[in-house]
Amino acid sequence: MVMMRHPLSSTEYHRNDDGTVRVIGRDGSEGTFTRLGIWISGKRRSADPGLCRWVSDGSLREAVKADDTGFRARFDTAE
Repeated sequence: MVMMRHPLSSTEYHRNDDGTVRVIGRDGSEGTFTRLGIWISGKRRSADPGLCRWVSDGSLREAVKADDTGFRARFDTAE
């Protein structure tokens, strides 16, 4: 399962098998969205279109664990 957590709102974005994205808010509200962030169903009616695209298209290098933030700082010290 591919999952990414929004860095500001901590909302979880999960890719469904059919390419749609399930978004779960911190309050537990859920909604299903297209890859463009267009609402399909559910109580939650707002989502970040950029993250919907990333998660739906599989642009993540690897699946992210649910307890991970989905973003890791990288500090290159190449000299």
